[in-house]
Amino acid sequence: MKSNVFYLFALTLTGFVSHASAEKTPPAAQDSMSALIVEHLTLREARRDELELSIIDLDARIEKRVTSLINMLSRMKDSKESGVKIMSLKESAIEGLTRNMRKLKTESANIERTIYQAPNNENSKDLQRIQKYFDDKIETRLDQLIQLTLTLSDKAAISKPKSGPKEYRRDAIANYKHDKQQQNRATKAEQEVINGVLASVDRLKVEAETLRQRLATITEPELRSVLRQSIDHCEDLITKREEQAYQLITGDRAFVNPTSRKEAVTVEKMIKDVSEDLKNDFTRLQISIQEYLKEIEAISALKDNLARR
Repeated sequence: MKSNVFYLFALTLTGFVSHASAEKTPPAAQDSMSALIVEHLTLREARRDELELSIIDLDARIEKRVTSLINMLSRMKDSKESGVKIMSLKESAIEGLTRNMRKLKTESANIERTIYQAPNNENSKDLQRIQKYFDDKIETRLDQLIQLTLTLSDKAAISKPKSGPKEYRRDAIANYKHDKQQQNRATKAEQEVINGVLASVDRLKVEAETLRQRLATITEPELRSVLRQSIDHCEDLITKREEQAYQLITGDRAFVNPTSRKEAVTVEKMIKDVSEDLKNDFTRLQISIQEYLKEIEAISALKDNLARR
């Protein structure tokens, strides 16, 4: 089975008697086994807390570097000397942010389905916290995406070549061609981001309506509460996405500094180097989250076992 970092593993705990056989177990033995379960539960909860702290710490360090890279790229644009190096780096960053958002959305939806299946489960609140972590991360990535997109185009920088000496005309034409090429690429990238945000609005509207229809058929109080929260979340996101689309369509483009070829090459190497470190840290973060989810399931199973005694 393909490994999924956020897959909720179904754990089967061994070494403890079943509920059916517990009725035939002497009281002293029951007390002894209950004590063992409590001890096991304490160890699991300690492990869960350790993992949570490590996740928070690693996530903060990752976000600090990602934010630093996005801010740095947002302050830069290509010059004739740098060609399209900065534009290419921005396009790659936008693609990476978009992929990450899609993955986070998938994992959030997976956890949401798990919550719907057992809204009053012992670990539902923990799962809701993890889902919120994914949802908040999606918003962070989208904010970074918009920040970067608003630095792509600089229409004011494009001016038609004017008459003058032969050498001046050649330089002016070369600059115009470079700026026009940059603008065409920027417009294409901007439109893709805008289309993505608008498509998100449409999907959220469909999702909200589907949830409302489902709510009308549900009588279980716990599930109705979860569905209402999901509907409210969708409606909040619809409003926010529409505001973000409007910002992308009408917002002023940020001031950026032309970059020399030497600076662009240096930035390119630095981003490549930092990206390798980030890739390793993301892998570690994913493993830690996987272990955290396993602990949540194990703790829930132990509590259920203890409650049956």
